[in-house]
Amino acid sequence: AIVAGKENSVVINGQGSTIDGGGVHTIFHIRSGAVDIDGLAINNGYLRGAGGRLPADAAGAGMKIDSGASVELSNVSFSNNVVIGGQSGARSEGADGSGGALFAAPNSNVTLSNVSFSGNRADGGAAGWNGNGYGGNIFFGGSNLTYIGGTLGPATVWSGRGEGVDYISDVLHLAGSSSTTRLGAAGTT
Repeated sequence: AIVAGKENSVVINGQGSTIDGGGVHTIFHIRSGAVDIDGLAINNGYLRGAGGRLPADAAGAGMKIDSGASVELSNVSFSNNVVIGGQSGARSEGADGSGGALFAAPNSNVTLSNVSFSGNRADGGAAGWNGNGYGGNIFFGGSNLTYIGGTLGPATVWSGRGEGVDYISDVLHLAGSSSTTRLGAAGTT
């Protein structure tokens, strides 16, 4: 995983390059500071929450953005990234998987310009009561997300909701050629 943090700024100009997690690694974890990424494909990230008596949630196989971070993505694609919540026993509940491609924590600021999503997945962990999958492409909870162009392609969730985008409160700005849509209540698109 590539980790950015410590209140600094990071600029990545991918010039059309691909970072591939090989179906076994997460790719970006933005802890704090400002990160600007242009011209990059983020593919095949994978994250499974720890299993056991107290299974762990999993979030953001392609990119996880922590509270307080600011991220601007331009000309970026996310493909085939998978999160799976931790598995538990037959008499307990599995953990949740959120944001197969992109997870934005509360109080983060994210701007997506010409960013596309395809084939990403968020699954809940298996158990007596399965965990939930939220936001196969994007999950943001209490963050400020601005989406300017791009493609929200097919995504899947297992035992949950939000096949494309799942959000909890706050605002999703969908800026198109003529309007901006603000969604302020919990739900999916």
